[in-house]
Amino acid sequence: MNEQIGRRLFEEPMLRGAAGQPNFSGLRLNHFEETRGNEVSLDRLGATGIDRKVSTYLRHRADLAGQTFSKVKQFDGWAVVPAKELAEARKDPKLPVTSSPISGVEPNDNAYHAHVLRP
Repeated sequence: MNEQIGRRLFEEPMLRGAAGQPNFSGLRLNHFEETRGNEVSLDRLGATGIDRKVSTYLRHRADLAGQTFSKVKQFDGWAVVPAKELAEARKDPKLPVTSSPISGVEPNDNAYHAHVLRP
């Protein structure tokens, strides 16, 4: 339950044209929207903290995933929480994390893939 779970973040265009606007440094809701179905895709980043070997493995795949968008996006890291924050949420819905490794040919594999089912 202490495993670190991350959602990949990719750069998103911001408003343009207004002079003097500060850069946005927060989390955007669209990073957590899933349009491919009820399974929200996540990465398992380490048992008790972010594991360097795991993040190196996943970083390569995330960088390549950014190249697959119709407009190429830069991978900006992960939004990370412990699995227990999703599975034992103080408010419903509780979202148990399910490990769901993806087998395939590199870089289309992901031994650290997980998902939660969206209610």
